[in-house]
Amino acid sequence: MLILAPMHPVMLVYALDETEGKDLPEELNSFASYQGQWNPDWLQRTVRNAAVRDRIRVDFKILSSANAGFATIARGTGERKMRIAIHSQLDKPSQFGTLCHELAHIYLGH
Repeated sequence: MLILAPMHPVMLVYALDETEGKDLPEELNSFASYQGQWNPDWLQRTVRNAAVRDRIRVDFKILSSANAGFATIARGTGERKMRIAIHSQLDKPSQFGTLCHELAHIYLGH
């Protein structure tokens, strides 16, 4: 991936999945793990509420292992103003925790 960086014209950035070396510390592999009480209905209801009430599109797709999700402006999607992508390889409780985290970014104006 190419990025613009301060004091450089462009720099290359690699996802952890594209590198070799020693195993990562466990906290980096499980940073998006959701711990606590869980109700399977929460994920589906929160996705539906985001779409219907707040016009936020939520997609589940494969992301790099160091990226649980992100929120961004939804371009070219008609009525949706924001979009959230959640790493589809996470377990459902962790997808829910990540969704809540990304919704907080949107609701707080980040």
